[in-house]
Amino acid sequence: MMPHPDTHWQAFGPEWFVLRQQVLLRLLNAPVIGRLFRWILRIRPYDIGYGYSIVELGPHYYVVQGDCGSLIADIRGHWKYAKRLYFSLRPIWWCLHLWDAAIADRFAPYLSFGFNTLTSYPDADPETTTVDGFVDRNLPTGSGEAWTSIIAGAGNESNSNGTVAYGAYMTGDSVSNQWKFLIRYILLFDTGSIPIGSSITSATLSVNGNNKTDQLSASPDTNIYSSGTASNTEINFADYGNFGSTAFSTAIAYSGWSTTGYNDFILNASGLSNIAIGGISKFGLRNANYDVAASAPPWASLANSQLAGDSADVAGVSTDPKLVITYVPPGSRTVPVNIVRPGRFRPGIAR
Repeated sequence: MMPHPDTHWQAFGPEWFVLRQQVLLRLLNAPVIGRLFRWILRIRPYDIGYGYSIVELGPHYYVVQGDCGSLIADIRGHWKYAKRLYFSLRPIWWCLHLWDAAIADRFAPYLSFGFNTLTSYPDADPETTTVDGFVDRNLPTGSGEAWTSIIAGAGNESNSNGTVAYGAYMTGDSVSNQWKFLIRYILLFDTGSIPIGSSITSATLSVNGNNKTDQLSASPDTNIYSSGTASNTEINFADYGNFGSTAFSTAIAYSGWSTTGYNDFILNASGLSNIAIGGISKFGLRNANYDVAASAPPWASLANSQLAGDSADVAGVSTDPKLVITYVPPGSRTVPVNIVRPGRFRPGIAR
């Protein structure tokens, strides 16, 4: 029997972050302590939040002050920062919980840290707000179909708790010029923290690559498209047919797919318009030069070609899929602000 997963990190919900926002921001932007606290949250040197003053922190995102009155949000597909607070400081958290349960909430509520219960948390699976995972069409060996049929057919498998994010995956059947497997990947992001009326100026969706194979000699690429999922927290077979065909970025070629770092998709105007301000933004990875183009790749018996990366379910939090958005909130004045340059003092962070 598998042990029950520790889901107590869900106590660090949106309401908790709102109530403790000022304390969190002081810790993030304080000299010396700020460097340590960002390390605890795994805000790393290559993340946008490392070199700027952080002005807002939530369970799955943070916001920094950008240029000309803009704000930049780094949004993850799960509650990364809630998890980091809990698992990094778990002994302290349990002490605070016992204090709340035994003393503060009974006799002195004003001294409570807000950890008075361990039972009323949202379920860990299905995920509470967003989901990432794949949906595919998988046929028995020897019962494959033409390429036009497999891309237009119905999905019959899905997974939302695997550790691999596929940019492309296709497999030839044992029957000549027939195909038995094609995959598409769903990426949802909670962009509800962006105020209604904000203007999106730029955004980059990034997937950390870890592998690629090309047994078909097809050189598959991948790009970002819309994914019209029926649910925000689970993936259904029908979602296979709900991907868009309008490219949201420039496709990354097989040769350009990094297996040792992030692959960045800079969103174009269509991609920016797909960001749901104040809601859930639904994106997906899909092969462009064969799947979207409806052009059959080179066939080989039971051979496959794929581009692979890390999903939000990979252990740790340093390689999550992420969506970084620059936006101007409503009513903002477009006045210049200080920009951090390499080698210069970083606001709120001691060298």
